[in-house]
Amino acid sequence: MDQHLLKRFWPFLRVHRLWLIVLLLLLLLIDLAAVLQPYLFKLGIDYAVMTNHHEGLNRIAAFLIFIMLFSFAASSVFQISIMALGQRLLMEIRARMFAQLLRLPSSYFDTTPGGRILTYLTSDVEAVRQFISEGLVAVTGDLLKVFIILMAMLLINWQLALMVFISIPLFLIVTALFRRTIRNGYRGVRSANAQLNTLVEETVSGITEIHQFDCEVYSKEIFAVANRSYLHSFLRVVVAYAVYFPMIEVVSSLALGIALYVGHLGMNRFVMVGEMFAFFTYIHMFFRPLRQLAENFNTFQSAMAAAERLFTFLDESLVRDGGSALPSKSGQNLIELCHLSFAYKPNEPVLKDINLTILKGETVAFVGVTGSGKTTLVKLLARLYESNPGEICLGGQDIRTIDIKALRNEMAIVTQEPVLFSGTIAENIALFSDHFSIDQIRSAAELVGLCPLLEKRQLGLETLIESSGEGLSLGEKQLIAYARALLRNPTILILDEATSRVDAETEKVIEVATRKVISGRTTILIAHRLSTIHMADRILFLHQGRLEETGSHDELMAANGLYASLYRLQRDMLI
Repeated sequence: MDQHLLKRFWPFLRVHRLWLIVLLLLLLLIDLAAVLQPYLFKLGIDYAVMTNHHEGLNRIAAFLIFIMLFSFAASSVFQISIMALGQRLLMEIRARMFAQLLRLPSSYFDTTPGGRILTYLTSDVEAVRQFISEGLVAVTGDLLKVFIILMAMLLINWQLALMVFISIPLFLIVTALFRRTIRNGYRGVRSANAQLNTLVEETVSGITEIHQFDCEVYSKEIFAVANRSYLHSFLRVVVAYAVYFPMIEVVSSLALGIALYVGHLGMNRFVMVGEMFAFFTYIHMFFRPLRQLAENFNTFQSAMAAAERLFTFLDESLVRDGGSALPSKSGQNLIELCHLSFAYKPNEPVLKDINLTILKGETVAFVGVTGSGKTTLVKLLARLYESNPGEICLGGQDIRTIDIKALRNEMAIVTQEPVLFSGTIAENIALFSDHFSIDQIRSAAELVGLCPLLEKRQLGLETLIESSGEGLSLGEKQLIAYARALLRNPTILILDEATSRVDAETEKVIEVATRKVISGRTTILIAHRLSTIHMADRILFLHQGRLEETGSHDELMAANGLYASLYRLQRDMLI
């Protein structure tokens, strides 16, 4: 086991240390009670039955019944308590990971599939929970029981105990071979299972292409190969278990045979009848926990791998919070970009040395072909990514030194692909915040023209929707996102292709609402469709990550540069 990983678990266990101590003491008592029972049978046989001491036999029988009842009660309490502790740990670890998830920067989600994150929060956390609450405790209990049994055997008859211990090296050899075989077998199973999952996912996502281009036969063939690989790998595991357990029974029988032979030779000289009975029982008890330790080996390996992934996730770098209050924006220069550059991948810059000033209350439009860096600029402004090199200032202060919540509360962003959550339309507009009344929500919805579209729905703003927005038109989804932004009365309003996917009628509704809200507010428009930026005070044309042109529509058309070429191209395509 990795001691470093075990140390990382300690903060989660420390708050429950009193509970753990009580459980360990209870486990010790349970093991002592289990080991004490054969000893009581030994006393009953040697000092009561063999001597016809009925009163002594009654006392031993009464004490044995008490031990059995105590063992039953203690085991029940222990199992309930350890499972409760495990579920509490599961809840705490998952809560810690979800809190981490909410603090991670957008760059993490660009490179990490959502399915992998879901695995972290479900199966990996469950594997770690099993390891801590069941595996670790089981190992401790098994080792403790083995030690107590060894001591009991030595105390009852050390000569017989030493002869029985001859079988232990054979057990260790068999177990070592089993561990190696089972480890390789499970590696193959995990690899084949991952391949099967990948093939199924690719088939489901590409089923249209498979049907269209008649690839069913090929898909069946590659799936059959992966399926057979899984079968063969799993059969290796089955064979390993099928050989190991009978071998352990052979080793256990060998120990019993040694005990029987030595006991027969030493009967009534250094071995008594009750001692033989106790040894037979102890031998069965001795190999059971050792076998369980071998079985738990792969559980521990899986849990350690899950723990590594879990702590790697928890160690991911977070967005650094500047902590300073939002500065006064009394100056004219609200937003300033100074020598700003950015790259998602090393040596592949998306933005190159951008210098720009956006005045307070100004409406600007970023224009350019796909990949020119328009949306990236907005993400940097909201600190969804960190700018490097260069800086972005808000009211004269570097945004990296401003409290990140205060910074983002000043902004509202409407994207071309709105995200909706399970709940009512009103809850989606307020994003489940208690700070807004239903009247404020309704006012925002009316302002963007959403309410007339909802009149056909019986419940209106109280209409329940699914997370994907099933049953809503694309225009309704966009207007909900638009109302969500306006409800917060932002200082900076950002419309990132906000009308690029709606129909012409809905676009007119949004444009009317936009004209109402941009007055006195700094607004940033991002668009491919140049028809949506005619309300901008200034147009900023980005090309291959550089700010190439700036000015009004008429000025840029007169300059006959890149903007004019793009505008004429789009105009001609509409003719």
